[in-house]
Amino acid sequence: MQENVTEPASSQAKSLRPFLLIWSGQLVSMLGTGLSSFGLLVWLLSTTREATPYALAFLTATLPGILFAPAAGHLADRRDRRLVMIVADSFDALITLAVAILVFTEALRPWMVYILTFLSSTSQTFQEPAWSAAVPSIVPRDRLDRANGLASLSQALASLIPPLLAGLLFSAIGLKGLLVIDFVTYFFALGGILLVRLPRIQATEAPGTEGKRATILGDALFGFRYMAGIKGMLGLVCYFAFVNFCLNFAMVLLGPMVLPAGGSAGLGIVQSVFGLGALAGGLAVAVFGGPRKNRIPFLVACLGVAALGVMAAGLRPGLAWAGAGVFLMIFAIQVGGAASQKVFQTRIEAGAQGRTKAARSMLSTSLMPLAFLSAGPLVDRLAGPALLPGGSLSASWVGRILGLGEGRGAGLLFVVSGTVLLIVTLAVLASPGIRRLEAPLPPCPGSPDGV
Repeated sequence: MQENVTEPASSQAKSLRPFLLIWSGQLVSMLGTGLSSFGLLVWLLSTTREATPYALAFLTATLPGILFAPAAGHLADRRDRRLVMIVADSFDALITLAVAILVFTEALRPWMVYILTFLSSTSQTFQEPAWSAAVPSIVPRDRLDRANGLASLSQALASLIPPLLAGLLFSAIGLKGLLVIDFVTYFFALGGILLVRLPRIQATEAPGTEGKRATILGDALFGFRYMAGIKGMLGLVCYFAFVNFCLNFAMVLLGPMVLPAGGSAGLGIVQSVFGLGALAGGLAVAVFGGPRKNRIPFLVACLGVAALGVMAAGLRPGLAWAGAGVFLMIFAIQVGGAASQKVFQTRIEAGAQGRTKAARSMLSTSLMPLAFLSAGPLVDRLAGPALLPGGSLSASWVGRILGLGEGRGAGLLFVVSGTVLLIVTLAVLASPGIRRLEAPLPPCPGSPDGV
């Protein structure tokens, strides 16, 4: 499969400057979104006082990534990636404005949160493949580790800063003020995108399809076939799907586990510790880079460490255990994830990055709805009652180790999820075929490393 460049890359692409301009604008916007999202989820949980509605909000945020990923990948490879990012970010800003209007008029209801979350996540579904596909075309290959580290760093800051600020700002300006801040930060994202000229790269075509009209379905199948043609890649992405199921099954219960004893302040503390772990991981990659070889075994080992963190978070009651566990989990994910991102960026042609990214996202998140649908009912109707005083597990060794009371059922599911993930990860780590993804392609024509 061969790609053709229709427009040469900017000379600025020899440095990280184009990347940094877009990245910084996106970071500011992510911080604003984090503020409003934190406030909205606390509002939902405090209004309904159940884990299931809280989990459903995460479900509605996941579905667009599965339903619309083929269309997002199609646009990322066949349309102006900058335009796709602008439209997606603008749509998300309009959703934020709609939420603000509902809050200001006191018309917001829990069922509306699901619809609005679905629409907001839809915009992110289209924005992410376009941005991810653009990165290898504006960042020199020898600096991809640093760029990936900065991308992880922005996610870390978006996890760390909003809970800290939201706790302080919520009492002062309320959810209304947080939504206004979120809307204003959109213009930083727009400005960063407008300042950079992205290279136009012609989409890679499957053999025998040159000159034929491209369809969304055809491009979706192309993404899967492309990955299947690289030995071991499809299996790795299927493993990622299982990892996402286990991690999200547990993490969607973080609020129900922490809130009964720690309240909203305690949840903010744990989420801030989560952000600190992400920040530490992102900084480690940004400063030191990733491993030069054996990146996939390194990633899988990191996911094993993350599984230990999930187990530790639920093992005992108290903010210290929950905070230490989520810190270890996200630190390991950040460090390992940057290594895997480099593999995908160097093993896939520039003209196929968008469609394969969409296929990867679609497959790796395919089990997440099941996690969100099952976690809430399991803790509300089974695990939660079992670990209340007088419950079916209250006198067992499980009750003695994990403790009793509200939130301990969620802790039990944390331990179960982490244990299952650790067992599967050890089996994957023992597989002799996981090193086959290491060999990169030659530099892409038109990229900062190409000719």
